[in-house]
Amino acid sequence: MKLLDIHALSWTNSFPSYTAGTPPSPAILALILLTELRYESFTPNPIRLPFLPRYPFPTSLEKRQFFYLEFNQYLIHLALFILLQSLPQILPVKALGVLFTIWLIWTTIQLLVRYPTSPPLFGPLYLIESLATFWTGTWHNVFASPCYSLAYTPTFFVLTKLRAPPWISRPAAVVAAFAFMAAFHMYALEPLLTREGIRRIGWFFVGNGILTVAETGVWGRKRHWVRALMAWIAELSLASWTVAAADLPDGALKANWRGLCEWKRD
Repeated sequence: MKLLDIHALSWTNSFPSYTAGTPPSPAILALILLTELRYESFTPNPIRLPFLPRYPFPTSLEKRQFFYLEFNQYLIHLALFILLQSLPQILPVKALGVLFTIWLIWTTIQLLVRYPTSPPLFGPLYLIESLATFWTGTWHNVFASPCYSLAYTPTFFVLTKLRAPPWISRPAAVVAAFAFMAAFHMYALEPLLTREGIRRIGWFFVGNGILTVAETGVWGRKRHWVRALMAWIAELSLASWTVAAADLPDGALKANWRGLCEWKRD
């Protein structure tokens, strides 16, 4: 997927340029290009700097910056994850636990291999206020570039050539990007899940794409507690429905970690 992304960027004259100092040798440059999922050493890149909330510590910028440091947020999310594991593992709790698990695993890797200047990989999960901001600001964007180059841009280009108006072509391109991620996750998780679980993973992403487009169409950029509540309900409902078919244990401590590589088929 990364190679396809690089080829697509070269075809559209959007190939990233190295901007992190003196360019290294071609071999090292190729290695960096292939291993940096967010093209941090290049321009353009899909990185969006996180928005710094006003709370807590509304009168102290220094304290807020310290509070939202990636490592400090890691500790907060780890504590929340442990709390979730102590609760009855009903579907919404289990689904939220899966989101926290993904957050913690990816952030652990990020903290080990990040550059000193790397921006956070995730935003705080507890600050989700809409589906749109969840996918564009809170959740990681390591696959943003291939989604854009391999799904969004081609779909938008084709629909524009077919003279579809922007209010059709842009939402369709967004849903296409989510469908692309659905296909990727279905392929990646195929050895671990049942057929029904894989099917629901696909619909999880497609459903998120459709709901995100619908939410943006209704609310635009307006912030409101009703929008945040609806986003939480929608996300947890989709995640719970997906987790229900994923044959997950009731909590991380009961997981069969040795069986991760077992091939499952029902």
